[in-house]
This record gives sequence, structure tokens and C-alpha cells, in this order.
Amino acid sequence: MFFTLGVSLADWFEQGIFDREKTVYEAHLKTGQFSRIYWLTYGGPEDRKLAARLQRDGRLHPAIEVLAVPTILNTKPGKLIHSLLAPLLYRRPLRACDYFKTNQMMGAWTAQLAHQIWRKPLLLRTGFTLTRFNTTAASPLTRKLYGAIERIGYSAFSHATVSSQHDRDYVLQRYGLDGDRVSVIPTYIDTDAFAPQAVPKQERKLVYVGRFVPQKNLAAAIEAVAETSFELDLYGSGELEGELRERAQRCGARVNFCGRIPNAKLPDVLNRYRFFILSSHFEGMPKALLEAMSCGLVCLGTSVCGIIEVLVDGVNGISIADTRVEAIRDCLQAIECSYDTDTLDRISRQARQTITDRFSLQAYIKHEYSLFKQNVISQS
Repeated sequence: MFFTLGVSLADWFEQGIFDREKTVYEAHLKTGQFSRIYWLTYGGPEDRKLAARLQRDGRLHPAIEVLAVPTILNTKPGKLIHSLLAPLLYRRPLRACDYFKTNQMMGAWTAQLAHQIWRKPLLLRTGFTLTRFNTTAASPLTRKLYGAIERIGYSAFSHATVSSQHDRDYVLQRYGLDGDRVSVIPTYIDTDAFAPQAVPKQERKLVYVGRFVPQKNLAAAIEAVAETSFELDLYGSGELEGELRERAQRCGARVNFCGRIPNAKLPDVLNRYRFFILSSHFEGMPKALLEAMSCGLVCLGTSVCGIIEVLVDGVNGISIADTRVEAIRDCLQAIECSYDTDTLDRISRQARQTITDRFSLQAYIKHEYSLFKQNVISQS
């Protein structure tokens, strides 16, 4: 598996997402579908040391091997060079592979080069579509760069997967792809770990987990909370943290900045709350929302691309009409006045059912492995 350009195993570990990201690969190994998996990362020797330590501690499967950046290339420009040279530098393990897979589009050219050189099937996996994310904040040059990266990415692959139907529709239209070569595999949730717990819930608190970036529209959520009896707990970090703290103080909202939390500890945290909120301007297939639903939280989400693909108002969640402060406030005030315990409990149960039916880890690995087998046959 080819890591996103510039991302290391150490990054996964420090950001608290290592346990979540490794799950699908360990699941493949445990089913016996693979005997060895290589991770081509953008860390230097420290990535190999970290992997060895995690394996000694029983936190990483012994059949996962890290292919890290050589010391001489362990600089920012060197890593870009490495993205071009890696298919040859690691020719022995890559030739031994049955197929290749990307983690995201950024840096997918490394896997494409390996695909062309070693004639192995390539599963071009993307969790989100570059040209649909952060386009308002990106410069015209950056937007053109994203478009060029995607155009190259979709020029050479065996099969591609995206995480949502709206992303599939978008890439088919934009790049003129054959629909038979692009599948939707929604992001997976470990439904055993992210499960409802019989613990007391904080009924007048909302929880958010994620990055503090413009896309997430947290400023509007904070201002809306200020006009209700709700309190908001924010888990995560990001470029807007200072601004959001000032805004909360200025408008008198009860907001707690709780810092980052490792994904392994997140189920226990989520289970303390009744409500989860995602007030984004746009999403791909938001994993934080799915994890909250899997834990049985009543989830509030804006009616935007990505969220509406999973959240059905009054059935498995509560929809916010749009991204304005007034719409978020009106939704919160409606919950204060109009939703009884039985209704909230029903929504909670249906949220959990949605995830177990559509987003389980077992369904994910079954679908992904079926694509692998199909493309090995077609490549033969």
C-alpha cells in the first residue's frame, strides 16, 4: 500500500489514527487473504524503528513491513524524488506483490509507476476527491495542480474506488471514465469497537471530533450554540483554533476545547454524549460522523454533499437545513422543544443499524478483496 505523499507511519501514530488506519490491513491478513503487506511510507529510518517497536508491543501485525525513505532522501525535496524512484529502489518487494493499492490520490503516481514497470494490478483508492475539497481556499494554481494530479491518476489503473456515490458520479463525468472500472466502497467502521455503551449520557452537550478548518464551519456552530442551552465539546486541533476560542468568548458560547484524542480512546469518549454535530460546508464520506452513529449518538448534520448520503432526517439523524448560523440554531432549539426521549432513542438505534448494515469492516474487506481477485484475473 502506497502512503499519501509526505505522510509517514509516525504521522499516523502522532495524529492518533494509527489504530484506525491499520485495521483493514490486519483484517485482510487475519482472513488469510494475504500473507504479507508492505507499506511504502514517507518517513525515514524512524518509521522502520517505530514499526518494529509496535510489532514487539503486539500493536502491529508481524506480516506488515514498512518500506521507508532512505536517509539520503529524508528531506522534503528528497521525498518528492523518492516518490519517483521508489518503484525501482524497492523493486524486490514490489515485484513479489500480487497487487498495489493507493491510500489517497496525492502521490498516487508512485503506485502508477510501479504498476507500469512491474505489471501488477493497481487499485486506485481515494478517500476524498482533491478537486472537490478546499477549492474555495486554494489558489487558482493549486486548483490546476489538483486537476492535473487527478487527471494523471485516472490515466493508468486497473480499478478505482471512491467513498461515496457523489464522488463516483463526479469523477466519471469529469474524467470520462468507464463506469465498470470505478466502484463505491464506503469507508469502514470497526463496529465492535465503536458500539453503544450502557453509560450515562450528557443530554445537553454536543460533541464534535475533527479538524479545526474552514470546511467544518465550526464558527457558525459556536455562534448557534450561544443562543441555546447546549454546551459544545470540541475534540481535535487545527489552524482556526485561536480564532474559534476568541469567537466563543466573544459571543458567550459554552465551548470546551478538549484537544486531540487517539482513535482507540474515541468510543469511550463518544459514549458520554447524546448528540454529535457536523456543521460542514461539504464532506466526502465523513468518518467521524459514521463513528458517532455507530456508537448510537443522535447526529446532527448540515444538508450538504457527503452528509446527506448517509443521514436521513428524523430516521437515523437530524438534518440541519443549511450551513448558516440561523439554521443550526433553529435545529438546536427544535431539539430543545420538540424531541422526546422515545424519538431520540429510536433515532439512536437506527443510526447504529445504518452503520452495521452499510459500513462494517467485514463488508469493506470483502468488497475490496473481490475487486482484487477480479483484476488479477483480468490482468492474467
